Amino acid sequence: MLLILVVFWCLCGFLGYGIALAWWDGEYPDPYFRAGNRVVAAAVAFFGPLGLLTAFLCSSFARHGLKWR
Repeated sequence: MLLILVVFWCLCGFLGYGIALAWWDGEYPDPYFRAGNRVVAAAVAFFGPLGLLTAFLCSSFARHGLKWR
């Protein structure tokens, strides 16, 4: 049961990171903000399902898609 919870948490964090990074890079494409965008996206990933929900809602339902680079 714990393993399922850990996998679910990591999957939500992974998707939350991708959505948050895509939104921040889409809204603030300036290279000056690039490092800060990754820090915020990593913070969203840390919160797992809550971070995924927050990223999904704040990004207008993943308007910019997913991004990991």
